Parts: sequence; structure tokens; C-alpha cells
Amino acid sequence: NSGVEEVDTAVAMLVIKEAVGNGRTDNLINRVGEVLSQSDQLKEWKQSMLEGEYRARAKDYVVQKYEQASYLRENIRAERENNFDLAR
Repeated sequence: NSGVEEVDTAVAMLVIKEAVGNGRTDNLINRVGEVLSQSDQLKEWKQSMLEGEYRARAKDYVVQKYEQASYLRENIRAERENNFDLAR
């Protein structure tokens, strides 16, 4: 499952990047959730869990992937800016 989770984090990063690029950062976590609802991980959980359990677990998963993607994106941006400053 770690491979699926890494893909989901990468997908979340792309959703965030596109939203920021388009200046549409409102409800960003909801956008990530909409896209990740098609994730193999979430589809598997939806088929194997009761609705209430699925909703709670899926929400936690989306928040986790959103936070991971945001953190990684910010680190990449900071590293690029730092390398740009060093090149001057």
C-alpha cells in the first residue's frame, strides 16, 4: 500500500500546484478529496467498510495526503529559492 499512498501524495501535489497556478486556492482540501476519491486505496476501503467507518477513515486519509503534499511542495519551493539565491 505504500506505493499507492505515494501516488496519492503525488496526485495531491499536482492538484495543489494546479490550483495555486490558477489562483483558485479556496476549498483546496476539498479538491484534493474529490480527486483522491478515485484513488485505489479509497475505492478499496469503500467496498470493504461500513459507511460511517469509511467516511471517517477517508477524511483522515485525505487530510493526511493534503498535509504531506503541502509540506513536500513547500520544501521543494524553499529549496529552489535557496538554490537560486546561492547562484547569484
